Amino acid sequence: AINNIVRGLTMGPAGIVYVGGDFTNAGGDANADFIAQWNGAAWSALGSGMNGIVRSMVVLPDSTIYAGGDFTTADGNAAVKIAYWNGSAWSAMGAGLTGGGTNRAFKLALGKNNLLYVGGTFTAAGGVAASNIAVWNGVAFAPLGSGVTPADARNMVITTDGQLILSGDFNSAGGFSTTSGLAQWTGAAWVPIDSNLVSNPVAAGLALSPGGDFYTSTNIGSMISSGITAITNPGTARSYPIITIYGPTVAAARIFGIWNYTTNRVVYLNYTPNVGENAVLTLQPDNLSFVSNFRGDIMSLVMPGSNIADFFLQPGANNIGLFTTSTTITASLYYRPAVVSL
Repeated sequence: AINNIVRGLTMGPAGIVYVGGDFTNAGGDANADFIAQWNGAAWSALGSGMNGIVRSMVVLPDSTIYAGGDFTTADGNAAVKIAYWNGSAWSAMGAGLTGGGTNRAFKLALGKNNLLYVGGTFTAAGGVAASNIAVWNGVAFAPLGSGVTPADARNMVITTDGQLILSGDFNSAGGFSTTSGLAQWTGAAWVPIDSNLVSNPVAAGLALSPGGDFYTSTNIGSMISSGITAITNPGTARSYPIITIYGPTVAAARIFGIWNYTTNRVVYLNYTPNVGENAVLTLQPDNLSFVSNFRGDIMSLVMPGSNIADFFLQPGANNIGLFTTSTTITASLYYRPAVVSL
């Protein structure tokens, strides 16, 4: 049915399947250039298609189709790397995606309120500076902070709470060093995730399970993740801990954050302690502080998006994780059990 590679596939609300790729013919329809639809019985073109590869598509509830890839025209009209189909014709989305050498859209994803996220290789979206990732609100593009560098945003998934997990060939997101090829956008800031692909890989495939677990594939290397300790709070109310971090014994190493997986609270850190450096993170809401024995006040190393004033131990079990690139970094957590009084 298709005379070349299929790179993207999605289904619309009416059950129609849309495919994009390198092909120029679908089911004998020679107008199906790089994109086509299957209605359950036959293939057909969408207008006159594109002049280059279509890599990803999403369909809105009203059946509007967004498509991204390597093309520069849609229906014979200028549409640089991204376009939308209104049911009868393709239209450009502003100035499209430009810059970045061999620029292209690798992946589109639909977030809350029909926000369209696009990742790829580009330096501007709709004429607005955007480093390899941007969001379209139906009218115009906007960047996601300072984006990701040095290379592409390749794949993404949207979590149930509307946050975006991104994979690709990058090692910096929002200006901060991230776990290799993986980062998360909270809606306001880029933050690291609690796993690290080592050996400078390209994190390509990405998928999210209904339970919230995510899966990724890579071209080389292995993965490390946070060390997790179960802590039981015998109190009957929330307790706010004090965490002491003991620096590495071999060489300076990055700490990405501290997670309470039970309460979904995180303190993200852009902290690289030196050998012998210790730091105390006090998470009591009325007495917040982060102090190093080498540098003094280091509260500025707590990243935006952190639950800095709301990181607590719930009554009963809590699974606490510390994620760092060094196995010689450890931490101790102290807390005073609290009780509810009447």
